[in-house]
Amino acid sequence: MLGQAIHNIFDQSFITVIDLLGVPCDYKCVKDATNNKTNITVGYSGRSEAPLVQSLSVESKTITVKVADFKHAPEKFDQFLIKGQNYVAESVQQVHLNGNIIGYRIRTKGK
Repeated sequence: MLGQAIHNIFDQSFITVIDLLGVPCDYKCVKDATNNKTNITVGYSGRSEAPLVQSLSVESKTITVKVADFKHAPEKFDQFLIKGQNYVAESVQQVHLNGNIIGYRIRTKGK
């Protein structure tokens, strides 16, 4: 286990990377409208998919968010609007540091 000082450095680094390299995003929670967020910064990266999926014009992205931006964890079917493109959460994974949740990694599909 990391000491508290090292833990804080890694946690702050995670936040800094998202803030500096991320993109603006609007988030819509399908279950609870009180969890909706506008203009948050998220990490955003693409994955290459099979040619069949590409031929259907479906894009797959991985979105990384800070836990502090959410009252409740994002869930499957939640929506992320990034650069005019709507992405729907396909799966949500917790990002851990020393057993604490510091963020979420969301795999999405968009069209």
